[in-house]
Parts: sequence; structure tokens; C-alpha cells
Amino acid sequence: MGRDIPVPVTHFVIVKKVHTFEIRGGEPFSLQLKNNPSLDHDGGLTIWKLVGTRRLAQTAKEMLEALGASVKQYTEGESEEQKSERLGLLMPSR
Repeated sequence: MGRDIPVPVTHFVIVKKVHTFEIRGGEPFSLQLKNNPSLDHDGGLTIWKLVGTRRLAQTAKEMLEALGASVKQYTEGESEEQKSERLGLLMPSR
């Protein structure tokens, strides 16, 4: 009667990275995001690290700027040397 139609399965990989924020100025505020260190900004200079997706980091940056702060964001990545070392540990030569 009915015919089964194969549906392709798409897998999404959620990549979380460490994002570092340099926050300057604006009003003092505190912020707490789940599974991350709290942020207590006194209005001066604050360095804050966030572990999350690129989308979460972008949303956090927009929120900090909306509070009147100047924000620079850096995303930490793996250098070629680190990648080579990691792969060497995972798959040692025989």
C-alpha cells in the first residue's frame, strides 16, 4: 500500500569553544550563564571567558554592548602544532 521513502539523516555537531571577552566601560553589572564562570564587571576593565557555541558568544557580546560596554572578543583555537601533537597521541605511529 504505502511506500517507505528513505529520509536522509543529517547529523549536526555542536562545537563549543573558549571565547575570551575584553570588556571596558559601561555601567557595573553581573551576569551568570549556565555552566560558565560568573561575570562581575565594575565598569573598568574585565576579562571574561565563556565556553559555548559561536552563536552563544555572539549573543553574549551583543548583550554586553547593550549594557554600554565596549567589547572585544577572541575565540581560542588549536594551532597546527597542537593539532599535530593531539593526532599523534590519538594515533601513534606503528
